[in-house]
Amino acid sequence: MLQALIEFAIIYIVFRVVERKKDDTIITSYAFVIYVLPKVLELVIVLEISKLNLPQIFLVIPIIGYITIPALVLKKFMDFSWKRSVSYGVFVLATAKITSLIMVFLIGNIQSS
Repeated sequence: MLQALIEFAIIYIVFRVVERKKDDTIITSYAFVIYVLPKVLELVIVLEISKLNLPQIFLVIPIIGYITIPALVLKKFMDFSWKRSVSYGVFVLATAKITSLIMVFLIGNIQSS
């Protein structure tokens, strides 16, 4: 839960700083949507892959989802260019994966102490 809060805070702050001219409720809503939808997709796909014993190559789907979902949402509803929308998608992916790695290292260090 702490990891999700940290990830959302980072995405929200960056989105808020870059999109200064937009309304705060719009920024909060879209920051939430571009973070939560890929996260839920990842959870569902990972659970189904493990339940159905599918090959690990299917784990590429959530990574693609982390880029395409924010890009499509921002392109469709906020009229961003494709380049800008995809760059936000890459940022969401990078934030999620880097935060996950940091949390794994912190939890591993705490448990080994």
